[in-house]
This record gives sequence, structure tokens and C-alpha cells, in this order.
Amino acid sequence: MALIQECGDIRYKRLTGTVFPKEWAELYENFSDIIRFRVSGNTLKSYRSCLKVSADFLVSQNITDINDIDGNLVAAFTMTLSRFIGSVSNRMLNLFAELLLYAYEQGLTDEDKSRYCMKVEFFKHEKIPHTFTKIEIEKTLAVIDRNGAKGKRDYAMLKLASRTGLRTCDIINLKLENLRFDTDTIEISQKKTGKMLTLPLVEEVGVALIDYLRDGRPETDHDTIFLRHKAPHKPLGSSGVSCMIRRYMDQAGIDNYDKREPGLRAFRHSLAGNMLENNVSIQKIQNVLDHESLNTTMRYVKIDTSKLKYCALEVPPVGS
Repeated sequence: MALIQECGDIRYKRLTGTVFPKEWAELYENFSDIIRFRVSGNTLKSYRSCLKVSADFLVSQNITDINDIDGNLVAAFTMTLSRFIGSVSNRMLNLFAELLLYAYEQGLTDEDKSRYCMKVEFFKHEKIPHTFTKIEIEKTLAVIDRNGAKGKRDYAMLKLASRTGLRTCDIINLKLENLRFDTDTIEISQKKTGKMLTLPLVEEVGVALIDYLRDGRPETDHDTIFLRHKAPHKPLGSSGVSCMIRRYMDQAGIDNYDKREPGLRAFRHSLAGNMLENNVSIQKIQNVLDHESLNTTMRYVKIDTSKLKYCALEVPPVGS
């Protein structure tokens, strides 16, 4: 609750560092040597980062003797893991339990303290999708200089993303053959699902695409629509597109854009959010985003905070 009051939202902490505090370095390093033989190098690094969280917690509680660890302390540690997503929390608890079992097997404790570590229940889609308001997206589009070739490309790409909700992989792999100006449609085989998808090619998107194809796109043998404008003219990558969106959002003065992971994926989420605000049915949103399961689309309900307020329960008076 204090985190919500301070930041205004729920933020998840990322794992950093693999160096254990000196108070626990010997035990944790010895345990790391044991698991080193069963995992890859990258996985070991990830595991060490997870283990470091428990070691740092013990130091913060002035615990330097493993025999001082009890059920209450493990419960307190478990509560601190709410700042991580559920799967990471369980990995941390599992590794901490393995470490405690290892200490018991090595004769460092008189009891198996791993039994105090309980599994954390979590939902797969608990994370709230990153979104931008319709006004923020329009401000971002407005700062793009469409006089140059690169600006024409960027404008057409972001216009396409904001109006269709296509996935990042489908936009950067969009080919000339997918544009059907004779029927005013976009027809693609989706890279993620393999399913065919037909979308209306609305006028504003079509105009932006034609402007880029006619006066901005480099001459090349590639059939992918969106290309780099520096030789060699290769198809764009998703990381380059994210950097491009960050730059335009910075120019547009969008607040806290860097904390919302701006990218084409956020434009897809934002389209869903804007449709919810306009009272579009969840089934219609499912069709637009082409989700196979309605449960996948339901995660966007968390975006519509104005309607979620109607679901809130009254807080009982203190002492009742």
C-alpha cells in the first residue's frame, strides 16, 4: 500500500547483481557451486540474482547465523517478494528452500528449515499492460517530420500500429503483397499464430502508406515494406523501432513515457484501452486483436480504471 501511495501505481523490481553480501558469501557460493553443474551459464547468473535477494534480506534483518532463521522470518521474506512477478517470486523461494535444505544436509542446522518456504499463488496475466492515451498517441504522431523519407516511414508505421493493433512482428515483417489497395484491406498470415488475418485498410493509414511507398521508401530488392534508410537497406528490427518511438515521445513531451516501455506493443495495448473507453465490447476487441482466447483479451479490462472504480467495495470503518 505504501508503494502505491508513493508511486501512484504498482511497479515490479528487476533483478540486478550476483555478488553475495560478505556475511553470507561462503554459504551462498558453496551452494552456487552445487547448482553450477546442472544449469547453463546464463541460468546460473539468473539463479544467483534470485539467491542474492534472500541473502540481502537476511542482512537487512541483521541475521548472520543460519540457525536464527525461523518460520516467521521466512514468512516476512515471502511478503517482500510482492514487488516481483509471481513466477520470479516462486523461483526465489524454491532456490532459498534448496539452500536451506543444503545447509541441513551439510550439518549446518539441526532442522530442515526448507519446510517453511511455501509456494506463492499468482495469475499468469497479473501484470497491467503498458498503455498511452489517445491524446498522447496523437501528440506523438504530430511531432514526426513527414517531409523527409525517414519521417514518412515512421509516420506510416506508427499510424498503422495505432489504428490496427497489429503485433510488432507483423508490422516489421509486413510485405508489399499484404497491401490490397483494390479491396482496401491488409491480408497477412500472422507470425505468432500462423492464422490468416484480414483488416480494413482505413483511409488515413492508406494515405500514410502510399506517401511513404511513393516518396520515401528506398529502392531495394527487399519486399518488406519498412526498411532502414541507411545502407544497406535492410528490414527494421523491433529494438530500433522502440528507440524511434522513445525519441518521438520525448519530443512530444509525453510524461513518464520511459516508465511505460514505449514500443509498437504499447500501441496495440493502447488501442484496446481506447476501445474500452468507447464502450466497445470485449468480444469486438478480441476480434480486432485476433486473440484465440477471450481470457487473453480480458487482461485489458485492468486498463479501464474508470469502470473498475464501479467494482470497488466500500472500506469498513476502522475498528468495525
